[in-house]
Amino acid sequence: MIISYQWLRDYVDFDLTPAELCEKLTNLGLEAYVASQYEPFLNEIVIGEVIECVPHPNSDHLSICQVKVNADSIQQIVCGAPNVAQGQRVPVALQGTTLPGGLEIKPVKLRGEKSNGMICSERELGLSESHDGILILNDTAPVGGSFVDYLTGGDTAIEIDLTPNRPDAMSHIGVARDLAALIKQTLAKPKPEFRESAESTDSSARITLEDTHGCPRYATRVIRGVTIGPSPKWLQERLQAVGLRSINNVVDAANFVLMETGHPLHTFDYDQLAGHEIIVRRAYKNEKMTTLDSKERQLNEEILLICDGEKPVAIAGIMGGENSEVMEQTTNILIESAYFDPVTIRRGAKFLGLSSEASKRFERGADPSGVIYALERLTGLIQELAGGQVSKGVVDAYPKPISPAEVRLRYKRCSDLLGVDIPAETQRQILTDLGMETLESSDQETAFRIPTFRPDITREADLFEEILRVYGQHNVPVNTHFRVTSQALGKSSNKFRNALREIMVGMGYHEIMSVSLVMENQHPRLFGDEKPVELLNPSSREMTTVRSSLLPGMETALAYNRRHRQNNIHLFEVGQVSTVDKNSDTSARESTHIAFLQQGLVQEKTWLTPEIESTFYHLKGDLSKLWRSLTGDDPKFVTVDHAILKHCYGILLDGEIVGYLGELPENRLENLDISGNVFYAEITTAALEKAYWNREKSFILFSPYPVVERDLSLVIDETISHAEIQKVIEEKGGNFLQESYLYDLYQGNTIATGQKSLTFRLVFQTLDRTLTEREVDQAFDRIVWSLKTDFNANLR
Repeated sequence: MIISYQWLRDYVDFDLTPAELCEKLTNLGLEAYVASQYEPFLNEIVIGEVIECVPHPNSDHLSICQVKVNADSIQQIVCGAPNVAQGQRVPVALQGTTLPGGLEIKPVKLRGEKSNGMICSERELGLSESHDGILILNDTAPVGGSFVDYLTGGDTAIEIDLTPNRPDAMSHIGVARDLAALIKQTLAKPKPEFRESAESTDSSARITLEDTHGCPRYATRVIRGVTIGPSPKWLQERLQAVGLRSINNVVDAANFVLMETGHPLHTFDYDQLAGHEIIVRRAYKNEKMTTLDSKERQLNEEILLICDGEKPVAIAGIMGGENSEVMEQTTNILIESAYFDPVTIRRGAKFLGLSSEASKRFERGADPSGVIYALERLTGLIQELAGGQVSKGVVDAYPKPISPAEVRLRYKRCSDLLGVDIPAETQRQILTDLGMETLESSDQETAFRIPTFRPDITREADLFEEILRVYGQHNVPVNTHFRVTSQALGKSSNKFRNALREIMVGMGYHEIMSVSLVMENQHPRLFGDEKPVELLNPSSREMTTVRSSLLPGMETALAYNRRHRQNNIHLFEVGQVSTVDKNSDTSARESTHIAFLQQGLVQEKTWLTPEIESTFYHLKGDLSKLWRSLTGDDPKFVTVDHAILKHCYGILLDGEIVGYLGELPENRLENLDISGNVFYAEITTAALEKAYWNREKSFILFSPYPVVERDLSLVIDETISHAEIQKVIEEKGGNFLQESYLYDLYQGNTIATGQKSLTFRLVFQTLDRTLTEREVDQAFDRIVWSLKTDFNANLR
């Protein structure tokens, strides 16, 4: 979630730099960092003004524009957008700018006319997929100014990685509340202000809740005589700072209150509501409606709808309907402020494949007690920005009020568990500052009423956690007395996984740790039999199932690194995966996998070494090194026709396929917006771990005597693997053979069709003396004789 540094200061007084603020928030458990929500190349985009626009003499669709890009420079730019016109303020990419996809802006001639830049669309800037025309900025955008400053209003964006149990922190007021408690300041929560008319709301609108489980609370007001128009500059800047575009004053006001309070609201064109009534019900089977994005949606009985007297006008908590949208000609509006059941919204969003700022908050749990405050706040803001007569009173359908939880805090118990003596008054004050209400108090304990915006606090241990967040873990003293115990020398899966990591890091790979919860469609079925394990109560639409392969997380990490200009990538992960297993007590089977991938260069160019591009065989070689380090043997491969991977090998252990090695197909890379070849391997580790522990480990002295090396070149049938040859060499080489390896493969004009030439290096040595030529010849001849007998091999 993005919050605005300047906006946050409206609610709590602080004198912290953005970096210091991020440190404070992170200490509170709200992991934060200064971030731009925009790609670095946008810093090169400037704001220009089209001072002249004429048709191109040699084209029926191009225009020649004179664009002022600063006080002293006017550039001629040829533009093909149909909506370009004189007087517009537009984003301009000048010479030297590199846009997404590697497009470098250079001076060119288009149909004989010079063009010294590009007027950009939203898609060209990476802001959206819209490519119908150029992006037209507000008339107040400063010519020559930074486009990023225009988007952010000169503010600093703070990105917060929230855990699913903190829906209250999905707002500026929620973050400000925590910060105020930490720095001992007062939370300045705005008080709604507006003037009511004589007309009562209950005479203007009726609410019927047919599904009180899906919608426990629904409140509304009506405002007549509003004037739809552009928002003032301060509001546009606030929204731009958190990545939202200005639409009009009414819609912007609703988005402002959403980001301020965390409570989603919706505005309807009152005159488009049949019967001026709101009915909340479930959708009928195969019912359809068109949403604000102009897409017709097929519904099912799980989806909650907001309807008027005749038809659906919104998908509750997810997206409004096109048939009740607030338009430029709208004069009367009805405001919706409601609380929807999180599970209902989550299932609806999942079925539709539709996520919105509203659904993200309702899925995690909005505040049922915050319905009226958010409604009144938006009412006052709309009247301030768009005028209008506000109906008197609120229609609030709330048949079964949700009671806040009550939890007792024992002071001594808290101090004992946290390991630090925190005074009782400090404990009470921290919880009070976080919005909790004291019911009764004594010298030993206090009973608190938990605000409904904190559905995650249900027990005493949760209060301990809140106290520690604000008190600060760094204030808990460290025990200076340690008991050191020797680590057991036994076998453990943890030791094996650490061995895997050490080997992979030693080969130059970087470890990632990806999220184990994924969307339902993120199961590649790499091993063919995986069935996703679904969560009964997922925290969000993006985390509905447990991963059955490490591939989705590896792809996400790869895409992230490529977006940040990292082109030579070696990643690995060791992690748990799960699949449905009816024979298990838990109906799920969990196993450990290791996955690794390569893309880009395995060796960069230097004055001494050439540049080497990663290939399938580089990854295969790394897999072989890993395998030999763990088992002492070379891996065995079998070619397979895989459903996902190209040029795929199955990896065999004791005759069973335990993993796959191959190349990711183009369609998966296109979805990730990645070009180039990506090579990937994933292995189940259970059998590999068993082989690791069963491997006999011994140590011998280095021999002081010289080695004897012989090269063995054979011509054999091309269907015979080098591993089969290697096995015979090792068996027949005797005690003198210390090492053998393949170092050349040849197929060409001098080799018959259907055959290949393999060359092995054989190394002979003994510990107690120098070998004689005769001893080496005898061992070499045994090997040659066996290869001729077993494989009809011929010496070259």
